Amino acid sequence: MPTPVASPPTEAVFTSTPERSHQVQQSPSFSPVREALAFMTEGPEEAAPKKKKKKMPISTRTISLTAAERADLMNGEWLDDNIIHSAQLLLVRQADGKFTGFNNPLLLKNLPPPDLPFIQIFNASGCHWVVASNIRCDAGTVKLYDSSCKSKMDSARDSATNQILANLCKTEEALMSVEMVNVQQQQGGSDCGVFAIAFATALVFGQCPSMRNYTQKKMRQHLLDCIEKKELTPFPSRKVNTRYYSPLYHFYTVMVICKCRGVEAGIQIMCDHCGMWYHIACIGMAKDSPLLNDSNAWLCSSCK
Repeated sequence: MPTPVASPPTEAVFTSTPERSHQVQQSPSFSPVREALAFMTEGPEEAAPKKKKKKMPISTRTISLTAAERADLMNGEWLDDNIIHSAQLLLVRQADGKFTGFNNPLLLKNLPPPDLPFIQIFNASGCHWVVASNIRCDAGTVKLYDSSCKSKMDSARDSATNQILANLCKTEEALMSVEMVNVQQQQGGSDCGVFAIAFATALVFGQCPSMRNYTQKKMRQHLLDCIEKKELTPFPSRKVNTRYYSPLYHFYTVMVICKCRGVEAGIQIMCDHCGMWYHIACIGMAKDSPLLNDSNAWLCSSCK
């Protein structure tokens, strides 16, 4: 029997496997899975594996900052999306077809499944820049590089952030695993964009961001110099002493549903044959559809 479900805008409980029933379904959950994962190593810094090169027709003439954006950058202000995407456009050219991603951070819906490892800077919770990537990840796993994760843990877990991660990952797995990498934490509240660009640059150059300790006072000038030269280079940093260091800060899982491979949101209905949950918007079902209250079983298109 089909069941309409409205996901609450609250944080979820921990879970390790998806549960499906005709009762109210919980929001995506976070799991303290396998304590050993907290001590896993990410591997040494090394160049990214070579992939078949793709032509990336990005012109550096489109990359520029306004006088106001330059002033914001040098005066310690929060970076806007144009500064972030200008840096990403440089990284697209320098990645030379090894990676995908680098999408405009304002346009992260309806993305195709990635055909290469991706790197993406995006805005979490409306005011905080972070980096997502699946470089050296198992299927269904994405790494989150957050320069303020220890003070913004809730924002890193919210449904909007998880939806963006699902849009980027497009996993066919029932659960998406999110590894919050133990990267350097920013001092102050406005340098998240600078750190996000530094993390993304490190990934493009085959460095492991969790193994770098950045000189924060030099990062903004370095970014401005790179944008003016139309070429990003690794930010001033030194290698982290790994003696007492764990590269993974936190780990959680999110249930992935529907043909869109997104997270739980809005009203959902479950297929009575395969048990898959679907957003009614994705299957073209109206909120007042009689099917939502029908006693007959509802079948998805794959099970009909």
